[in-house]
Amino acid sequence: MIIFYFLEFITYIMCAIRWFSTDHYSFWHGLKELIWALMPVINFTYVWDWWMTFIRISIALISEVPQMFQNL
Repeated sequence: MIIFYFLEFITYIMCAIRWFSTDHYSFWHGLKELIWALMPVINFTYVWDWWMTFIRISIALISEVPQMFQNL
């Protein structure tokens, strides 16, 4: 359960960064995204592409670790 809270905290930080770095051309569009970013659990979908990039990089690095030890 602690891992979920930690991931949720990190997601809130990522959502805030994404929301402030995005240009919102109308009030309603920006408000809709702000509500989406602040909803617990659902906000994972707001920054899913950042999470998938992190997971892809992690998998690539983890798969390279055995090769690094073999080359030593």
